Amino acid sequence: MAEQGPATVQVRGNLGALLLSAGRTQDALVELDTAIKEGTAAGVARDAVAGLVFNKAQALSMLGKVEAADEAYAAAANGAHGHHFGTYGKALAAMHKPPGLLMGQAGEVSRPCVSR
Repeated sequence: MAEQGPATVQVRGNLGALLLSAGRTQDALVELDTAIKEGTAAGVARDAVAGLVFNKAQALSMLGKVEAADEAYAAAANGAHGHHFGTYGKALAAMHKPPGLLMGQAGEVSRPCVSR
């Protein structure tokens, strides 16, 4: 088996996103789950894995799995916190029922941006 590294993770993540946009949600989940596992094992940057988790949350939401989607959105927000504001903000905004802790955290993150 070929060595799994950041390039393979990126290809699988991109494939998952393309499948998701094509409406092949179940196939997207398979690719995204694999990319997340391989990315974590390969030590891929935390914010990159958070982006994969965000796409997984979108897929779960599209399948009507709201609780699982919210758990994945929360994991994406936590992974992106302090590293990638775009993924962090999108994950919070996409949640069906955001927990108060994450919303309080969002307020803390936004203050430095607003005061500039």
